[in-house]
Amino acid sequence: MKRLSLAILWHMHQPYYYLDAEERFLLPWARLHALKDYYDMPYIVSHFPDVHVSFNLVPALLEQLELYISGKTDYCQEIASRPVDELSNEDKLFLLKNFFFIEFEHNIRVSPRYLELYRKRGKGSSKEYLKEKLHFFTLQEYLDIVVHFLLAWSGNSIQEDEFVHSLVDQDSYYTEEQKQHLLHIQSEHIKKIIPLYRRMWEDGQIELTASPYFHPILPLLCDTNIAKVCQPHSPLPDRQFSHPEDAKRQVAESIGYFEDRFGKRPSGFWPSEGSVSEAALRILAESGISFCITDEGILRRSLALTRGTATRIWSPGQLYQPYSIYRGGRLFHIFFRDRKLSDKIGFEYANLPADVAVSDFIFHLEGIYNSLPDDGKEYIVSVVLDGENAWEYFDRNGLDFLTRLYETLSSHPVIRTTTFSDYLSRNSEFPILERLYPGSWISSDFHIWIGDEIKNRAWDYLADAVEAVNSSGNKNPDATRSLLVAEGSDWFWWYGAPNYTQFMSEFDYLFRANLSAAYKKAHLALPEHLCFPVMKKSILLKPTRPPLELISPTLDGLATSFFEWSPAGFYQLSSFSTRLARGAKPIVRKLYFGFDDNYFYIRLDLHQKLNRMSDEVDGLRLVFEEPVHCEIVLTIEPLGQEPVITVKGDVSASDKDVLAKAVELVELAVSRELIGGSPGDRILYYIEMLDKGEVIERFPPGGKLLAVLPSADYNDEMWFV
Repeated sequence: MKRLSLAILWHMHQPYYYLDAEERFLLPWARLHALKDYYDMPYIVSHFPDVHVSFNLVPALLEQLELYISGKTDYCQEIASRPVDELSNEDKLFLLKNFFFIEFEHNIRVSPRYLELYRKRGKGSSKEYLKEKLHFFTLQEYLDIVVHFLLAWSGNSIQEDEFVHSLVDQDSYYTEEQKQHLLHIQSEHIKKIIPLYRRMWEDGQIELTASPYFHPILPLLCDTNIAKVCQPHSPLPDRQFSHPEDAKRQVAESIGYFEDRFGKRPSGFWPSEGSVSEAALRILAESGISFCITDEGILRRSLALTRGTATRIWSPGQLYQPYSIYRGGRLFHIFFRDRKLSDKIGFEYANLPADVAVSDFIFHLEGIYNSLPDDGKEYIVSVVLDGENAWEYFDRNGLDFLTRLYETLSSHPVIRTTTFSDYLSRNSEFPILERLYPGSWISSDFHIWIGDEIKNRAWDYLADAVEAVNSSGNKNPDATRSLLVAEGSDWFWWYGAPNYTQFMSEFDYLFRANLSAAYKKAHLALPEHLCFPVMKKSILLKPTRPPLELISPTLDGLATSFFEWSPAGFYQLSSFSTRLARGAKPIVRKLYFGFDDNYFYIRLDLHQKLNRMSDEVDGLRLVFEEPVHCEIVLTIEPLGQEPVITVKGDVSASDKDVLAKAVELVELAVSRELIGGSPGDRILYYIEMLDKGEVIERFPPGGKLLAVLPSADYNDEMWFV
């Protein structure tokens, strides 16, 4: 009877938020996910002894946990620890801004008190808005906000504690003593994480794999010009970055950390973001690593390189097995993840009941099993995904789904779970992969980290710093360490298109602070450009097509007539997805704009009809920076009701200055009198999509849209052109 193996790998990673030079954490996410995810994920597995899974642990994350254990803190933690009667107004502002930062439906709505306080706070997040709210909250309410935030970030294993469970039931009117005891429980919880992984790895139920120490994109460290292969039309940095010695150090220090903390080396790597290249693979092989995992898209393109033609995976047998490759005089194995199954867990199953989601997962696995030949081979399905960020969107932080999944897999007649190393110990004959296509799990290229104007500038800053430190003759290991931190992938992930985060200034500061520290520790003069944000040169995004003529569309929020918007100008947004929501499609698909003598018109076409997206988006913010500075906030009401319009800034607006309809799509008209300016002046603006007051999508990321005010003779001018 043929059998099918399933290798699940949960990837655990956070950027290195600790500033060595300042001895503080700038952001709290490593600690918060430690409370919610890093212990709970292996702890759930431990209840199912017949289930075997893998966890990929990034050393930079584990080092941060150790720093917390040693007593280092983040500002969020410090605010939570202070007695509420000692909080300054600045502390309270920070609390109101940040202590609701958790997924809404499964963490705020479920608590009557937390929901009440959230509604009292309102949807605004600007400093000016929150200042107006400060004195409407009592000290007891501030205390309850802190405790609820701590509870929301407490995983299921913490909530098993009788005291913590009683706090959940209590829901309101907490005491300082209760808060302090909860903080103590959380601090003790972090101490249990690394020992649990070590014990379960020693027992053989799980396997630990690693990533390069500070999570860099290894192929780009080896040579940024490798991006020319998979992104032939992307501009690259002015300075070629080629430091394979840094890539080797990132790998070697990762292996050394594992040997020191876990008592043995990892056999496998999930290269950061599944990014691979021939040079990166050679480094892994020469370091004694036996295998790595990347995405199925890399396999398709690698097979095409070998054959010289575009290739699709034409049989399941091709994907559901590792490939052997000889590099660095060593035999190396590559597993390729099933993208569809991995993404189902990461992006789809949160919207389904646990039993339905698990049934769907097993259904697809059984479909794979039935499609495979009964040829005596042990085939393997690799499911690899983020092990922390998806769960806050699931009921009970994914506990029901994971429990049901592991229960089903424990007793399945033909599907058995395995680790990658155990699979390789049972099998040895695999097809040879002659050539390896460079790329990552995202689009089989590196566009998330290179090829954008701002990303490229960051690479130039990094190249300058590495060259300066290496040429200085100063062998200060602290300078080298700061550079290794700055090589991490996350800074480049957030710079420029297509990603957006409201913490962009913090990420930018961390990147520049580490480069600055490298210069200082090498006793070098600090370049002036590191004193300013990398994004200081704002992108002006020109229209894909300017308006062909003046337009005066009817605003009804419906796609009623193609012709009324057909002459409009537009920006194509498909290449500029800014949505944070776990890899989902961007909300806005296309932005049309145009003018008549009285109004500036905007139409937003969405990937779904707006009335089907009420749980995802409930407003937008249109910000003009030229010719006048003003902000228009559109609150989208349910069931096609009239949207609520709020205008702020250096303007005085009447009811006729801003018109809007939002039903299936969004249409706006802003009076040219409100915008100001004269024909030929430029309009600089950007748009943010909102959900409960929080920005979930911005276009363009870090820049502005450009339009030009037309003259009364615009139609004649365009006809002549």
